[in-house]
Amino acid sequence: DTAELTELVRQRLARQITAALRGEAVDLRAAILDPRAEEIFRAAGAGGRGVPDARVLTKLAAALEKAARDAAARDEPMVVVTAPDVRRAVSAVAQRHAPGLSVVSYRDIDPSVPRVTRAVVGNEEVLSA
Repeated sequence: DTAELTELVRQRLARQITAALRGEAVDLRAAILDPRAEEIFRAAGAGGRGVPDARVLTKLAAALEKAARDAAARDEPMVVVTAPDVRRAVSAVAQRHAPGLSVVSYRDIDPSVPRVTRAVVGNEEVLSA
């Protein structure tokens, strides 16, 4: 499976991916995806069973856009971190709605690099629809 092989290669390149995302900073500053939002992407990937109406997905896309804008306003790399099994689905949405936003999984990050969480994407106001 090429998708699974890609994820395995990304894990092996964690040090290089992290270095590219943090730039000159000592730490990696990124938004994270709320676990409930991850569940929405999981359900969509499982043949669409249990997927809420399109409003929730639209709100999640808007939340990704906002996270990207906020990072750009702080002059930081636009990065969101999510669970490995939904990274590709989140990345596909980000490519359409938040160009330039890098979506990485927790396994894609060098564990020796400190992380700073800048935002939680898909928090209560998005998921209360």
